[in-house]
Amino acid sequence: MIGYFDCIGGASGDMILGALLDAGLDLRDLEADLAGLAVGGYRIVASRARRGPLAASRVEVVTSPAPGGAAVAERPLAEVLGVIDRSNLPAAVKTAARKAFTALAAAEGHIHGTAPEDVGLHEVGDVDALVDVVGSIAGLHRLGIDKVFCSPMPMGSGTVQCRHGALPVPAPAVLELLRGVPVRAGEPGVEQVTPTAAAILATVAQGFGPMPDMVPRATGYGAGARAGGTVPNVLRLVIGEPWDATHPEAGGSGARREERQVTVIEANIDDMNPQFYEDVTERLLQAGALDAYVVPLLMKRGRPAAMLGVIAPPSLAETLADLILTHTTTLGLRMFPADRRIVDRETRQVTTPYGVVGVKVGRRGGCIVNISPEYEDCRRLAEESGVPVKEVHDAARAAARAELLSRDGPRG
Repeated sequence: MIGYFDCIGGASGDMILGALLDAGLDLRDLEADLAGLAVGGYRIVASRARRGPLAASRVEVVTSPAPGGAAVAERPLAEVLGVIDRSNLPAAVKTAARKAFTALAAAEGHIHGTAPEDVGLHEVGDVDALVDVVGSIAGLHRLGIDKVFCSPMPMGSGTVQCRHGALPVPAPAVLELLRGVPVRAGEPGVEQVTPTAAAILATVAQGFGPMPDMVPRATGYGAGARAGGTVPNVLRLVIGEPWDATHPEAGGSGARREERQVTVIEANIDDMNPQFYEDVTERLLQAGALDAYVVPLLMKRGRPAAMLGVIAPPSLAETLADLILTHTTTLGLRMFPADRRIVDRETRQVTTPYGVVGVKVGRRGGCIVNISPEYEDCRRLAEESGVPVKEVHDAARAAARAELLSRDGPRG
């Protein structure tokens, strides 16, 4: 399934949670997932609210005051990651949550001139931030949304008060987290995107821009705390299936066309520190690249080099090309259109003798062509059970195939 976040009034952690609940996430499932963090001192309050003409779900994470009114202690990144690692959440949720908090720490560290591991996560390390980040990622997983896209985010203006004092809007951490991501001017005098939301969406979104082609199945609106304003202070989530002109609901034959136009970007580089490739490929993926890869080359006069390749949505090609020219040592690159073929994909959970494993299922023309268990789930269960990873992997494939055949019948 595809999820598209439309930042009408902005985005915050509680707005993301509200949009997920409004789109169909069960509050009891959210609470059950968050209980796996083994962190107390909070409760989730969900209610209905109006923002302008729109009805929306409002989520508040109400925390218990510290004993004696003491200030909330700052959590170092290692402590936050430890809470996530010790949870019983799916491996994919843990990985994305770790990535979001690591990005937050890196952004704060860059702003304050501190190493990420030495940053004390105060606002973003509080219980409500843990609930927002982990709950949002777990909610997407629960709803089966495996591809996330987002509109350009409104930046707002003015100042905002935090524990550091007054900061300009957009907050420095927000701009750092959204480097390479399309943004737009927002409503003057208000903060419209919080660092927590920026970290979540920069982590999970595969692209930023117009709504992708899809058949909408559900829509949810998450309300922000602020009422009033020139636009409704809501975040809209549209959930749907991939679409093209041959989809049944478009009046076509029902055989989904599997060609998609993309732009391929390539740059040959022979003078850059190889350690920098991890940074630049991560930036490219966060900015919406469909894939980013590095291929070793042997260039003229026998010089070892690498080709940095990117598969990009055409609408993001120029943005990604600028990112390559800014963050690498190349003096030029090449861009050309290409067609790609993809299979219909879904993500499901299957039960094996070793535990529950996430599995990606690929179909072409209605026939199953690939069953791919999530490696991190298999690796974790293999460690817990003391068996080779391949045994868990094979068991997950067998369980998925048996379940699919029993449901759909033999299709391939």
